[in-house]
Amino acid sequence: MDQELVAYLDQHFSELRQETSQQIDGLRGEMSQQIGGLRGEMSEKIDGLREETREENRQTRVVMEEIRSDLQLLAEGLMGHGEKAMVRHSELLLEIEKVKVSIVPYYQDLNLRMNRLEEWADRQGRDAMELIREKFGKR
Repeated sequence: MDQELVAYLDQHFSELRQETSQQIDGLRGEMSQQIGGLRGEMSEKIDGLREETREENRQTRVVMEEIRSDLQLLAEGLMGHGEKAMVRHSELLLEIEKVKVSIVPYYQDLNLRMNRLEEWADRQGRDAMELIREKFGKR
């Protein structure tokens, strides 16, 4: 190969290498800017998502506290209702017992009267002497 051709090719490839190097450096710069921009956007989006998550977490805690408070009120109400029901049950049992006590003498009297009526019905139509013998045991 000729020295001039070698020198020409060296110069030409050197220029190409410089241009390519400059282009690569330019692309690197552009990519760095784009990556930096993307990083900034992603960072902003992540920060926004973090803030949204914090706010939703706070709202959830508020709702949970309200639910806890409502459950506490409900439990207190149920306990009060249970106590009232127990008192009312005791009162009803006492009233039922009072009614029973007041009815017993009437039932006893009614039972005595029924026994007398049944005995009287048995005696009807029978001989008086036979009834006396049965009652006093003499035959």
